[in-house]
Amino acid sequence: MVHLAVLKNVWINDNDFPVPKNKSTVEFVTDLRSKLDTARSYAESHAQRTQQRYYVDRYNRRSCDKSFALGESVLVLQKDSTTSKGPIQLSRWIGPATVIKIQSPHSYLIEFDDGSKRILHANQLRKFYTKAHTVTYDTTLITEQVVGNLCTVINEKDDEFGEIHMPELVFNGECQCQCQT
Repeated sequence: MVHLAVLKNVWINDNDFPVPKNKSTVEFVTDLRSKLDTARSYAESHAQRTQQRYYVDRYNRRSCDKSFALGESVLVLQKDSTTSKGPIQLSRWIGPATVIKIQSPHSYLIEFDDGSKRILHANQLRKFYTKAHTVTYDTTLITEQVVGNLCTVINEKDDEFGEIHMPELVFNGECQCQCQT
């Protein structure tokens, strides 16, 4: 805007701006326009490269491709209908559901427990890990020395155990360990 105001003032001679001695006003304006176009194109290309690098680096830093196998249990991200009245949409994980068909590398046909089916993108899915609540052992393999340590199985992927309780052992022909929580 400032450049246009200066040019206007030069053209209508409102102010006494010095005219370059080796160039006419038309040559000066043409040269100025050429330099401004060059600067603009350089700035745009530099900004595009910098933005692309920034977004790619930042977005891909913690992203990874999700893939699921047939029959795998998943959780589904669903919008919470109770909070849809306000400007903020909240979502929650529901499930588990089962992958019954792979539509494309990132699209899956999911079946819920009630029998309904939906095609969902991998971004709306998360692997569901089942935690064991009951462990059954063959009594012929159990000796008195190991009875105290039957249920010391903790999933390696659990990083927050909380309080760990010792299970009660119930002997009904088989040794069945039922964890009390």
